[in-house]
Amino acid sequence: MTDTQGHKADTKPMGDVEGNVFMSVLKTGKNKRDYYHPAADNRHSIFLPSNSSLVDLYNLPKKKIDSGMLKDHIMKQSSRTTTQLVTLSNKVVEINESDQSIQTVSGWPVPRTVSILDEETFYNEKLEAFAVYIISEPLSVPKKFIAKRRAVESSSVAKLLDGARSIADLMLLLQHEANNKALEAITADVFRFKQGYILLRENMSGARQSVEGVIDQGLQRLVADNKVYTTCLTQPKHLGTLHRAVAHFVVESLQAALYTSLYNVFREEQDAYSASCVRLQVVCPTPLELGAALGLDASIASQAGTPQVKSIAASMSEAIVAAPTPHEVLSVIKHHVDRTLSSLTTSGPMVTDDILPLVAMLLLEASPRDRALMVVVLQFCRHFLIGDAAPEHEYYLSTFEAAVKQILHTAGKFDPVAGERVGIPHPPRAALPPAQTHPTHTVSMAGLPVVREVMAVDGHQAQGVRQGSPPRPRPVRKKLPPRTIVM
Repeated sequence: MTDTQGHKADTKPMGDVEGNVFMSVLKTGKNKRDYYHPAADNRHSIFLPSNSSLVDLYNLPKKKIDSGMLKDHIMKQSSRTTTQLVTLSNKVVEINESDQSIQTVSGWPVPRTVSILDEETFYNEKLEAFAVYIISEPLSVPKKFIAKRRAVESSSVAKLLDGARSIADLMLLLQHEANNKALEAITADVFRFKQGYILLRENMSGARQSVEGVIDQGLQRLVADNKVYTTCLTQPKHLGTLHRAVAHFVVESLQAALYTSLYNVFREEQDAYSASCVRLQVVCPTPLELGAALGLDASIASQAGTPQVKSIAASMSEAIVAAPTPHEVLSVIKHHVDRTLSSLTTSGPMVTDDILPLVAMLLLEASPRDRALMVVVLQFCRHFLIGDAAPEHEYYLSTFEAAVKQILHTAGKFDPVAGERVGIPHPPRAALPPAQTHPTHTVSMAGLPVVREVMAVDGHQAQGVRQGSPPRPRPVRKKLPPRTIVM
């Protein structure tokens, strides 16, 4: 829900956006010029430096924020590529979706890479969506403040424990003691888990508990063996931050091994999903036909077939498969859904009944390689989302799962030979939980090498993941009967 003034009308607090100093200057403007509403009307992206960065890094008062700085933080999509944006001052930046950062490309006096701490979807007076980001520090400041930038002691453990928000911060927190015996012991525990644990379908909760045990034991070692972490014994916030750092380190280290095991456990479901995607693309070759089959409004479905949205969809699937932890997978989905909403023209804010089939359409644009791992990634998120989730992660996990089920069910309504409907009624849409509010963070990419295995599904090739052994040939199944997979 939104109001008509371009503000986000949400039931959850807006955090840094609501009280952001830079946002207030955008609205009141320099010399009383309003920069915010023209940006909203044109659906430009707005990047807001965090309040703490303006004070801690530059000691920059509100009244010294000038028009040049404002223009440097309002951006439109580049005509060259979907990952680049152009500021109102004609400077170019590039968004790195893998580690949630923004990097200056051309036109900037000082090269800079800053972290994206959070992003929100806002709506203008026409109820058109546009993106608002919170970034870790400004991309530019008035000239006389550039030399005043204060050095930040990034290795200050106390400061990181108190204010770490991104995964880069969390990893820096562990790197402070990179040669410590406790961290070496955690690495050894991770290795033993990969070597000795056998993942079983009927004991997925046991697998999660075992991973949590590795995390908890590692956390206890760090706190017991390092004086720099002693505040964790008395301050729950510090303990929670260190737990997030250890959880990310452990799950990221296990990702490739878990993917291999999950693929073997859920191979039947993964094969059925890959075949369902191929079937829907064959029997519904146009966006309007596919949208109608999935229950998506025709006006939205037609826009989902544009090159811009198709590019966003392909980028989303690639980033989903590459993400090293469930937290990042869900951050990727949220980010790309927000980007898609910002590119669509709608009569009002989209609700769950529209977003679910839209996510399904985005997933159907995946390459065969990425499609062949989507159920594996879903199970990875469902069973190994450990620790505090970022805002709305639980919502996007439910959306991801419901979209995969929607694809399976919709494909089952078509005869695999004739491509005709077989009379299965469309199910009621899954009731998705409201967005949850949790501490947010971003993550970086990593993973162990895997071996790709090519298999034929419904006459088309798809790829799975195996590790340590050569691919085994599998029989080609030319025709698959309609089926329902319960996950």
